[in-house]
Amino acid sequence: MNIIQLQVTSFRNLVDLQLNLKKGVTLFYGMNGQGKTNLVESIYVLSKTHSFRSYHHKEFIHYDAKEACVRAKVHKKSGTHQYQILLTNQGKICFINKNKVAKISQYLGSIQTISFIPEDVRIFKESPRIRRWLLDSELASLFPVYMKQLIIFQKVLEQRNALLKKMSEKQKNLLSIIDEQLLNVSYELYHKRSWLIQQLNELLVTLYQKITKQKDQISIVYKTYLDEKDKEKYIDLAKSMLNENLNKDIEKTFTQIGVHKDDFEIYLNDKAVSLYASQGQQRLISLSLKLAMVELNTRINKDEPILILDDAFSELDKDKKQALLNYILSKEQVFVTCTHYSEVIQEAIDQPIEIIKMRQGNVVERGVICNGRKQSESL
Repeated sequence: MNIIQLQVTSFRNLVDLQLNLKKGVTLFYGMNGQGKTNLVESIYVLSKTHSFRSYHHKEFIHYDAKEACVRAKVHKKSGTHQYQILLTNQGKICFINKNKVAKISQYLGSIQTISFIPEDVRIFKESPRIRRWLLDSELASLFPVYMKQLIIFQKVLEQRNALLKKMSEKQKNLLSIIDEQLLNVSYELYHKRSWLIQQLNELLVTLYQKITKQKDQISIVYKTYLDEKDKEKYIDLAKSMLNENLNKDIEKTFTQIGVHKDDFEIYLNDKAVSLYASQGQQRLISLSLKLAMVELNTRINKDEPILILDDAFSELDKDKKQALLNYILSKEQVFVTCTHYSEVIQEAIDQPIEIIKMRQGNVVERGVICNGRKQSESL
């Protein structure tokens, strides 16, 4: 999968930007605040309909505009398609081949992207909600039905919590019906999350060792209230647990146990990364986790996702930079941001890398580096 043409209008400081893009690695470089991250963020928003650094779509719209638009022509194994997202103060509208999509869920998964940003280390520092979101967003991109299941779960959980606030003997029959619905969809979420962590475990250690050139062992441990692979047993056990906890739930007026409390912990050589790993180790592990998602996404969808690396090279030593570069050179399309291309390209390589200089939201220089030589291109 690769983007052939990109057009960005009134997205942050990108007022009117049009780019023809190539396969392989493209470096967007320039001083801070010039639009490098905004550019790769626009690609991510086009893919996911949300950002990797902001929850409010209104923030994307240029201060002097009423709406922002990102449009791209994308080549996939199924052919070449045009995708567009229009961002207004009222919401988001998506288009596929110029046809408006009725529901966002029908659009998600059309363009597959995986991103790494420096803030990804927050998975080791912030609440379980951040880690659940990481699992859920990846599963939604792999299996579109997962997002529908997650929405159903959230709605049924809200119904249960609302009932707990006004609970009486007469409403216990209604509660049992809601519990049945909740646990059926809970199992589907648990089953998929458990599967995802198992798959990532197999890939994460290999990729971390490839980048670091060390023999460290990494494992991801899934933390859930009930670990039972058989669906019938899972539902029976979960019912018993909900019944045992019912008085506490009524007292607190919300459901205290369930997959909405799920979490995971990553261990480096049997020690919790969140507690014992250095900042550099945490950054490398979170990067390796995203690379593992690239490999898994490729395996499942039979088409490589677009990889976005925002400031991924800046804190790596020379050997790790070269190892990461060697990895991404094998990928179909990768977008990298950096202050200068020399941060990424330290040795002469025989594979062309496109370099694009950004200044004040515009492309001011474009070229290719191959075999240590830089060749400029006309804009």
